[in-house]
Amino acid sequence: MKLNKIIYGILCLTTLNACSDQMEYKEYSNYGADYVKRTFGDVGGLVANIYLGLDTDYGNYSGAILGSATDESVYAHTGNQIADFYNGPWSPTNAKSSMWTSCYQQIANCNLYLDEFTGLTFSEYELISDYKGEMYRYN
Repeated sequence: MKLNKIIYGILCLTTLNACSDQMEYKEYSNYGADYVKRTFGDVGGLVANIYLGLDTDYGNYSGAILGSATDESVYAHTGNQIADFYNGPWSPTNAKSSMWTSCYQQIANCNLYLDEFTGLTFSEYELISDYKGEMYRYN
Protein backbone atom coordinates (compact mmCIF):
# COMPACT_ATOMS: atom_id res chain seq x y z
CA MET A 1 0.00 0.00 0.00
CA LYS A 2 2.80 2.38 0.90
CA LEU A 3 4.59 1.56 -2.38
CA ASN A 4 1.43 2.40 -4.34
CA LYS A 5 1.21 5.84 -2.70
CA ILE A 6 4.86 6.56 -3.47
CA ILE A 7 4.47 5.51 -7.11
CA TYR A 8 1.25 7.53 -7.41
CA GLY A 9 2.93 10.59 -5.86
CA ILE A 10 5.93 10.37 -8.20
CA LEU A 11 3.61 9.97 -11.19
CA CYS A 12 1.61 13.06 -10.16
CA LEU A 13 4.76 15.15 -9.65
CA THR A 14 6.17 14.23 -13.06
CA THR A 15 2.84 14.99 -14.72
CA LEU A 16 2.59 18.41 -13.08
CA ASN A 17 6.25 19.15 -13.81
CA ALA A 18 5.73 18.42 -17.52
CA CYS A 19 3.02 21.11 -17.67
CA SER A 20 5.11 23.86 -16.07
CA ASP A 21 5.81 25.69 -19.34
CA GLN A 22 2.08 25.88 -20.13
CA MET A 23 1.32 27.54 -16.80
CA GLU A 24 2.95 30.80 -17.97
CA TYR A 25 0.38 31.29 -20.76
CA LYS A 26 -1.12 34.77 -21.07
CA GLU A 27 -4.37 35.39 -22.92
CA TYR A 28 -3.51 38.88 -24.06
CA SER A 29 -1.20 40.44 -26.59
CA ASN A 30 0.57 43.65 -25.74
CA TYR A 31 2.18 45.00 -28.88
CA GLY A 32 4.76 47.73 -28.74
CA ALA A 33 5.15 50.74 -31.02
CA ASP A 34 7.63 48.93 -33.26
CA TYR A 35 5.06 46.23 -34.02
CA VAL A 36 2.38 48.79 -34.91
CA LYS A 37 4.75 50.84 -37.11
CA ARG A 38 5.38 47.89 -39.44
CA THR A 39 2.43 48.42 -41.78
CA PHE A 40 0.10 51.20 -42.81
CA GLY A 41 -2.88 49.00 -41.87
CA ASP A 42 -1.68 48.61 -38.29
CA VAL A 43 -1.27 52.37 -37.88
CA GLY A 44 -4.73 52.82 -39.40
CA GLY A 45 -6.04 50.26 -36.92
CA LEU A 46 -4.67 52.36 -34.07
CA VAL A 47 -6.56 55.40 -35.38
CA ALA A 48 -9.72 53.32 -35.86
CA ASN A 49 -9.39 52.09 -32.27
CA ILE A 50 -9.31 55.71 -31.10
CA TYR A 51 -12.60 56.45 -32.87
CA LEU A 52 -14.20 53.23 -31.63
CA GLY A 53 -13.41 54.09 -28.02
CA LEU A 54 -15.24 57.42 -28.12
CA ASP A 55 -18.88 57.68 -27.11
CA THR A 56 -21.30 57.77 -30.03
CA ASP A 57 -24.60 59.57 -30.44
CA TYR A 58 -23.87 61.86 -27.47
CA GLY A 59 -24.42 58.93 -25.11
CA ASN A 60 -27.65 57.16 -24.40
CA TYR A 61 -29.32 58.63 -21.36
CA SER A 62 -32.99 57.73 -21.90
CA GLY A 63 -33.34 60.05 -24.86
CA ALA A 64 -31.31 62.89 -23.37
CA ILE A 65 -27.79 63.89 -24.22
CA LEU A 66 -25.02 64.37 -21.69
CA GLY A 67 -25.03 68.11 -22.41
CA SER A 68 -28.46 68.22 -20.77
CA ALA A 69 -26.75 67.58 -17.45
CA THR A 70 -25.10 71.00 -17.37
CA ASP A 71 -26.37 74.05 -15.54
CA GLU A 72 -26.95 75.84 -18.83
CA SER A 73 -29.30 73.24 -20.27
CA VAL A 74 -32.96 72.59 -19.56
CA TYR A 75 -34.40 69.12 -20.08
CA ALA A 76 -38.10 68.90 -19.24
CA HIS A 77 -38.73 65.15 -19.29
CA THR A 78 -38.64 63.44 -15.90
CA GLY A 79 -37.75 59.89 -15.03
CA ASN A 80 -34.51 59.59 -16.98
CA GLN A 81 -30.87 59.41 -16.05
CA ILE A 82 -30.22 63.10 -16.71
CA ALA A 83 -32.77 64.02 -14.02
CA ASP A 84 -30.38 62.45 -11.51
CA PHE A 85 -27.97 65.32 -12.13
CA TYR A 86 -30.20 68.11 -10.92
CA ASN A 87 -31.89 65.95 -8.26
CA GLY A 88 -28.56 65.27 -6.59
CA PRO A 89 -27.78 61.54 -6.76
CA TRP A 90 -25.30 61.84 -9.65
CA SER A 91 -21.84 61.79 -8.07
CA PRO A 92 -18.42 60.18 -8.55
CA THR A 93 -19.66 57.12 -6.68
CA ASN A 94 -22.84 56.98 -8.78
CA ALA A 95 -21.45 57.77 -12.22
CA LYS A 96 -23.79 57.22 -15.13
CA SER A 97 -21.20 55.76 -17.46
CA SER A 98 -17.53 55.15 -17.89
CA MET A 99 -17.56 57.57 -20.83
CA TRP A 100 -15.00 59.92 -19.36
CA THR A 101 -12.58 57.10 -18.61
CA SER A 102 -12.83 55.94 -22.19
CA CYS A 103 -12.47 59.49 -23.53
CA TYR A 104 -9.33 60.13 -21.47
CA GLN A 105 -7.85 56.83 -22.69
CA GLN A 106 -8.50 57.86 -26.28
CA ILE A 107 -6.97 61.30 -25.67
CA ALA A 108 -3.86 59.51 -24.39
CA ASN A 109 -3.91 57.33 -27.52
CA CYS A 110 -4.17 60.46 -29.70
CA ASN A 111 -1.15 61.94 -27.94
CA LEU A 112 0.72 58.67 -28.42
CA TYR A 113 -0.15 58.74 -32.12
CA LEU A 114 1.04 62.33 -32.49
CA ASP A 115 4.28 61.61 -30.63
CA GLU A 116 5.29 58.31 -32.20
CA PHE A 117 3.37 57.64 -35.41
CA THR A 118 3.38 60.85 -37.45
CA GLY A 119 5.84 61.18 -40.31
CA LEU A 120 6.09 57.46 -41.00
CA THR A 121 6.90 56.29 -44.51
CA PHE A 122 5.93 52.89 -45.84
CA SER A 123 8.33 52.08 -48.65
CA GLU A 124 6.34 49.11 -50.00
CA TYR A 125 3.52 51.48 -50.97
CA GLU A 126 5.76 53.84 -52.95
CA LEU A 127 5.65 51.46 -55.91
CA ILE A 128 1.94 52.16 -56.37
CA SER A 129 1.40 54.63 -59.21
CA ASP A 130 -0.97 56.96 -57.31
CA TYR A 131 0.90 56.77 -53.99
CA LYS A 132 1.64 60.50 -53.84
CA GLY A 133 -1.99 61.34 -54.54
CA GLU A 134 -3.23 59.02 -51.82
CA MET A 135 -0.72 60.29 -49.26
CA TYR A 136 -1.46 63.94 -50.07
CA ARG A 137 -4.58 63.85 -47.89
CA TYR A 138 -2.56 62.69 -44.87
CA ASN A 139 -0.05 65.55 -45.01
